[in-house]
Amino acid sequence: ELTTLGMVETYIPKRFSISLLTLRMKEEEKIHVILHELSHIFLLGIGISAKVRWVHEGLAEYISLNLGIKINYIEFNKIIRKYLRMTNNINLTKLKISSFDYPMFFRVFYDICERRGGLVFLAKVLRRIKDKGGVDNVEELALIFSEITGEDLSSIFNKLKIIS
Repeated sequence: ELTTLGMVETYIPKRFSISLLTLRMKEEEKIHVILHELSHIFLLGIGISAKVRWVHEGLAEYISLNLGIKINYIEFNKIIRKYLRMTNNINLTKLKISSFDYPMFFRVFYDICERRGGLVFLAKVLRRIKDKGGVDNVEELALIFSEITGEDLSSIFNKLKIIS
């Protein structure tokens, strides 16, 4: 598809493609796409099923943007601020969401992770997922996030389950 900047081929583990359009982007944009696609490979590798697309996209955005900041791509802070502005004051119960709403998917994990330690917190969750042998659905993911936080987060995940 012409608008696809990159993609992971789930049937060929550890392989992703970058479009010609991506190769012509500014360095920061290119790095964002590459980190995003590598995040998908990582998530598949620890056992997060690609069947739940919004989870994969949200986590890949959250991880890629935060890693970008850690390796001094300060422009990634602007992307995060833009996503937060775009998703500010959104009522999930009335949300009409497309299957490609990356800012919204990012926001779910941003709101959960940032208050609890960011990538350090997320690493605990991802370790638990790997130890468990992976997750195939939103319910399993919600249980693990809830277990790690000590809070019931199932309502947050269930509101977005409709697009799984």
